[in-house]
Amino acid sequence: MKPWKTLSRRTILDYSKFLVVEEHTIELPDGRIIDDWPWVITPDYVNVTAVTENGLFLYFRQTKYCVEGTSLAPVGGHIEPGEDARRVAEIDADDLEEHDLLLLSRVDVEAALDAGDFKSLPWAAAVALALRRLMRKPFDFERGT
Repeated sequence: MKPWKTLSRRTILDYSKFLVVEEHTIELPDGRIIDDWPWVITPDYVNVTAVTENGLFLYFRQTKYCVEGTSLAPVGGHIEPGEDARRVAEIDADDLEEHDLLLLSRVDVEAALDAGDFKSLPWAAAVALALRRLMRKPFDFERGT
């Protein structure tokens, strides 16, 4: 199977580090050319399902501009260019949203996921994948696996 090819690209919107939109000219595997393929660039981010040694899940209840009402959310954030995705310094939170830290049981997390309380798809996916992983094998906190 032939891959798609990017023949050219140009920036049509550069709106800070959080949003860049490009327009690409691409060639499809069958040779057709599309001149105006939109491409959105956003910074990398991480969502983490954190579990305490007591088996409680660490989540936030928060408001977020793009989410109606309140939502449950995992720990996470944007990764700055060159930043390692591990703690290397004290937290310098620049969150604008209000949030409460929660410790939830697995039963509570599963119920919240089923009820749609994780209102952002990446958040719901991170939670669902973590629960799926934990169903396969108990987590060994001493080994970190």
